[in-house]
Amino acid sequence: MSDKPIYADLVPGRVVLRQGDCLAGLRRLPDACIDSIVTDPPYGLSENPPPIADVLRAWLAGDDYAHRGGGFKKNSWDALVPGPPIWKEALRVLKPGGHLVAFSAARTAYALTTAIAIAGFEIRNTLAWIHADGGGAYNHAIDQRFEKLLTTGRSSRAPGVKPEGKVWMKDTGGKVAVTQPEALAWRGWGTGLKPAQEPILLARKPMIGSYVPNLRAYRTGALNIDGCRVDDGTIARHPANVVHDGSAEALYGFSGDKAGFFFCPKPRGDDRAGSGHDTIKPVDLMRWLCRLVTPPGGVVLDPFAGSGTTGVALAEEGFYGMLIERETRYCEDIVKRFAKPPPSIAQAIEAKPRKARKARPPAVTGTEHLQGDLFSA
Repeated sequence: MSDKPIYADLVPGRVVLRQGDCLAGLRRLPDACIDSIVTDPPYGLSENPPPIADVLRAWLAGDDYAHRGGGFKKNSWDALVPGPPIWKEALRVLKPGGHLVAFSAARTAYALTTAIAIAGFEIRNTLAWIHADGGGAYNHAIDQRFEKLLTTGRSSRAPGVKPEGKVWMKDTGGKVAVTQPEALAWRGWGTGLKPAQEPILLARKPMIGSYVPNLRAYRTGALNIDGCRVDDGTIARHPANVVHDGSAEALYGFSGDKAGFFFCPKPRGDDRAGSGHDTIKPVDLMRWLCRLVTPPGGVVLDPFAGSGTTGVALAEEGFYGMLIERETRYCEDIVKRFAKPPPSIAQAIEAKPRKARKARPPAVTGTEHLQGDLFSA
């Protein structure tokens, strides 16, 4: 396999992929050349997070904060949420009024929001994607911890420890029979809630004055309300800051059989498209988000491309786009994914272009800035 970075025209003249560090990639883009950023950055789910005061001191001083260790599934890239240096570059490449949509985790959303605010973005809203199959990976039974501590001296068993009379078998998931009175007193207690919602941060680059002057100059700053209305069976409702997966659990407490919120289930097989990435997002959800914040014919950027889902979504919506991804294996997955694109992408590309507004923006439009090697010196 070649060590040369992967630069691919996934959809010629429409969507490009550039492999490399996202900060370096952003720095090579011109000012105010992007209409919207829709991305799924690292959540920073470190088992041993750094003190937030130390992180804030570095961020407010204009520095990044390097946190060693691993996050989700012990991945080093998920040790901490991206800091202000990345979001400052994201702010620079966005047109005034351009929106940023960034996924996060419930317990680290505050850190991502802070980093983005420090960079100069206006925090506009936080959407909640509610789903029923979040699993229970963050919960540990306290009675088990007590039993293991009282039996072996360790609350989590070290490899090979098999105290007399108690053997942890693989088919039990490491669980033991709880017999100690002190452990029994904590039966039913745990360490975490089921992760059934993911916050989606909605931020915006400050506009040049009010809405009308900014829209006349750049076509950015507003949300595509009608294009994202939700039909609840009786009326096309105004899009809300809640997204759900349509499950009975997510709908519990909502009125009627169909809630007036956009619904999208967790990723299916076709969403994964053969990618080995750990944090796949559904295409339909990414399409809705791209449509919400991007003007017709606009350019969408995803600096944390991962599986390339944003690229598929923006192409299906008829937008232009750039994907930046650091990891070679994920870049290879993205290239394979676009080698046989869904028919909807071809239909979107071949469709007649939407009518342009009379007032065209003076900033860069189309794909002029997407041509050539953006990572060259």
